[in-house]
Amino acid sequence: MSFLSTRCRNFLKRMECVNHSNEHTDISADRKYLILISDGFTYLYSKDGNWSSENPFSRSYCPADPYNAVAGGFWDDSIFEPNNHPDVNVTRPQTTSDVTAWQTYFDDVEERNAESNGDVYDYHIDYVKNFNLGQPSADYKQQPSVKRSANNRDMAFYYANRTWQDP
Repeated sequence: MSFLSTRCRNFLKRMECVNHSNEHTDISADRKYLILISDGFTYLYSKDGNWSSENPFSRSYCPADPYNAVAGGFWDDSIFEPNNHPDVNVTRPQTTSDVTAWQTYFDDVEERNAESNGDVYDYHIDYVKNFNLGQPSADYKQQPSVKRSANNRDMAFYYANRTWQDP
């Protein structure tokens, strides 16, 4: 039985469609667009291209004990938000049409993630355990609250963009 929410599954299916657009080589890449539509679930990501996974990835600044059910979710940034530190980070653009601002942001997210060794803190979301029972996943690791880091939403946007850009 699947515990992925319908909204999340639909989002993941849309991302799978992005992968299929790469099969249309007769259409130039500069004529293809990624439109990221989110109802607030832009905090999960697939690092391996498996968009239909039952256990997508997230990360959190929340300690494992006591565990907080917002960990790894949309409101995880209430614990710590690196985008609140524009003195050292490029913040997420407020408009969708500024391609240069988005590319600058994605480059900075990649750098922040590397500098803070962020990939070490990715873990698999277990919806029932994490959000319903308020318990951490088996592979849960707390991400340190450092200014030059990338949170779960930064990584979700980053991987969505990378999926579109990679051939």
